[in-house]
Amino acid sequence: MAATRVAQVGNPVEGCPRRKLWNSARHFVLANGGTVFTFCPLTDRAKLWIDENVETEGWQWLGATLVVETRFAYSLAVGMTDAGLILK
Repeated sequence: MAATRVAQVGNPVEGCPRRKLWNSARHFVLANGGTVFTFCPLTDRAKLWIDENVETEGWQWLGATLVVETRFAYSLAVGMTDAGLILK
């Protein structure tokens, strides 16, 4: 399905890149780790969106990066883009 395309950027094992390395127009960096996707919030707005819209447990965080099973990644990405957030 073409609608389920999600960008594959970064390395989920390395965690979240340093914020200063990214253009501030981006809110999240995504990485496809096969069985998991990582969502690295790059802005305060992105982190706030996760805090307000996603129920997470402490074990789902790898440093500043949210780790989710692949089956949840598409819905999460849609919610983020519907809220006007930019994913790369």
